[in-house]
Amino acid sequence: FNFRVSPELGQCWLVPRNVKAGERDGKATYSKVATFQIGYRGWQELAMRSGDVESFDRGVVRMRDTFEFEQGTTPFLKFRPHQVQAERGAITYVWASATMRSGRVVFDVQPVEEIERHRRMSDTQNEWVQGKKVQAAGPVGIWAQHYEAMAARIPMSYLCKLKLPKS
Repeated sequence: FNFRVSPELGQCWLVPRNVKAGERDGKATYSKVATFQIGYRGWQELAMRSGDVESFDRGVVRMRDTFEFEQGTTPFLKFRPHQVQAERGAITYVWASATMRSGRVVFDVQPVEEIERHRRMSDTQNEWVQGKKVQAAGPVGIWAQHYEAMAARIPMSYLCKLKLPKS
């Protein structure tokens, strides 16, 4: 892919994963393995290389924001954040869009329930207690520190993987 493993670029990551390495004395043993993972910026880069994508946008929708979207033969997405940031309320949706060179806008919208499903699947949201993987009660680590940015990765990833051309 000709990506750089650089946090500043966010194109790809080497992510530590716990994998079962075998058993010793009847108990499972685990090893950490570095796993290559494309970041959403890497998917954006691949889409941009196609020459068909002009730009990307994304947003986090909260309860008091104005938000409408429709998919199908006449798709549209309209988003206007509530004027007072502190009064916007809880997250309801997260969206990502790409503007094609033709002017057509392609987008993906995910409800917060889908975002949470992805968060819970992340190894970073698990704790190891007595050699067993246990899901953390709520967001921890990077998800707790940067929830909106982590959530925005999900529709952007779907958009780039499923709806846009890649080089």
